[in-house]
Amino acid sequence: MKTIDIRVIVGLVLAATLFGTVVCLAQEAKPHHDGPTSILIFYKCPPAKRSALRRYMVSEGLARFAQWKNQGILSDYHILFSRYVDTANWDMMAILSFHHYSDVAGWNEIERTSPAGLGPEALSDVSAVHTYPSDLIRMKSSPEAAPRAVYFVIPYKYSVATDEYVTYLDGYVIPQLNGWLAANTLSMYGVYLDRYEASRPWGSLLLLQYRDNAALGHRESTVAKVRSQLVHDPAWKKWSEDKHNIRVEGVAVIADELH
Repeated sequence: MKTIDIRVIVGLVLAATLFGTVVCLAQEAKPHHDGPTSILIFYKCPPAKRSALRRYMVSEGLARFAQWKNQGILSDYHILFSRYVDTANWDMMAILSFHHYSDVAGWNEIERTSPAGLGPEALSDVSAVHTYPSDLIRMKSSPEAAPRAVYFVIPYKYSVATDEYVTYLDGYVIPQLNGWLAANTLSMYGVYLDRYEASRPWGSLLLLQYRDNAALGHRESTVAKVRSQLVHDPAWKKWSEDKHNIRVEGVAVIADELH
């Protein structure tokens, strides 16, 4: 009798463990299981205002975001500033993370008095703002710090169902990103999906954190090396051949994080 009881208990434990694993995998494969817990904000300003916007963020703006994090409104934030003037692209980007979808309501309150998180002085320097409630569906980072990190941000417009696009990401994109991490070129990557994509310029955003300038300079050679290894995988090779029917790559932006 005792033997039967032990087997039953062991069986229940194993079943519970397996069930928990299946639930986690199902949630990972379906990014829209709840409301978005990330907000990406893109700021555009005239070239003559770039210096003023940057000075404001360093002297005052970053402290505001830090305060909202300390208050628990944000779980984290990162403010990126583009390296080069490009009138067709953004000058500053805010990556806002929330613990839960319900916490986004706190940001809605901030927007009433500080649109896009900026004070009146900075708002006068900005000519356009675009906000994207998003899902962070894939992210991985190196355990080693990267104090001289450089960001490479690439938008994509995809033309298939979201679930199919996520399958494509896992089959084609993620193996490459993991290869770049293993090569110590990347220190972190994140993939965001715009929750409300209709008529928007992008549906997927790839955030790459290169370890430093030298690592970014080796981007092309690292890409070629990793792809030469992956091409022997028939499944990956098939995704590589089909990728042009799945997404269109937008204009990348090189940026640094403000501290």
